[in-house]
Amino acid sequence: MTNKRLLSWALSLILLVAIGGLAFSLYHKSRPQTTYLTPPKISLTQIKQQADLVVEAKILKQKSDQLKLKGVTYTAYQVKVTKVSQGSLSQTQLTIYKAGFRDPKSGNYVLYRGDSLPLVNHRYRFYLTKVKGHYLANSPKAMTNLKEN
Repeated sequence: MTNKRLLSWALSLILLVAIGGLAFSLYHKSRPQTTYLTPPKISLTQIKQQADLVVEAKILKQKSDQLKLKGVTYTAYQVKVTKVSQGSLSQTQLTIYKAGFRDPKSGNYVLYRGDSLPLVNHRYRFYLTKVKGHYLANSPKAMTNLKEN
């Protein structure tokens, strides 16, 4: 009788630990963590001087492709350009790449400290440099949120 009770308690404890572990895992995935990287030491003035293209644009969608250059992973976004302040552009839709990404395995974000990823249907000013045929926003200061009026 004592062995059955001890076995019952052991199985109950194992079940409780398993359910707790599953709950923690689900909670952790639903609340992604962010890993912050040290941003490049560059001023806004330098970013403006180095920019090949300065645009105001609305984010249409986040694309699934990513780009990795010099150890930095960029997320692709399809944008609709509403204003070109510097440089020239013949089309109104453009794919840009913003430094930072969400890890598909863990669900966690990797961003520069003080940075964020752009949100769909929001408007931003981007200071973009062209590298290997891709327009990159490669610093926290290379993207400014434009509040809707």
